[in-house]
Amino acid sequence: MSVELILAILAVAVLTGALSALLGVAGGVILIPFLVLAAGQTQHLAQGTTLLAIIPGALLATYLHHQRMRLSLRRTWLLGAGGIGGAFAGANLGLSLPEQTLRSVFALVLLAIAVYMVLRRPKSPGQKGPELAPSTVETRGQA
Repeated sequence: MSVELILAILAVAVLTGALSALLGVAGGVILIPFLVLAAGQTQHLAQGTTLLAIIPGALLATYLHHQRMRLSLRRTWLLGAGGIGGAFAGANLGLSLPEQTLRSVFALVLLAIAVYMVLRRPKSPGQKGPELAPSTVETRGQA
C-alpha cells in the first residue's frame, strides 16, 4: 500500500468519523464508496472491512451521547435485537450476490434514501407519530 493511499484512507476515516458522529449515520455510506472507487477493493471486501472499522468510532460517539443523555436505552435494545437478525440475513444475502449486483443494490439504496430525505416533509414539532416516535431526552437508568 502506498503512502498516498494510507494518507487518503486516514483522511477519509477522520471525515467519516466526524460525519458519523455529527449526523448519526453509519460510516459505510462514505467508506464503502471510497474503498471501492479509490482504494480498488471489491464491494464485498469493502463492506466487510467497513463493518469492523466503524465499531470503535460508534462506541466512542455512543458514549459521548450517553454522557449528555441523548440516547434511548429502550429503543437501543429493540433496534439492536432486530439488527442482529437483519445482519445475519443481510450478510448471507450480500455474500451470495455477484459483485456488480451488490454494488448496484448498494448504490440504489443510497439514492433512494437521498431522494426520500429530500422529498419527505418533516413532522412539525410536537407532532407524534407511531409508538416509537422520538421522545424527550431520557435520563440515565431508564429502560
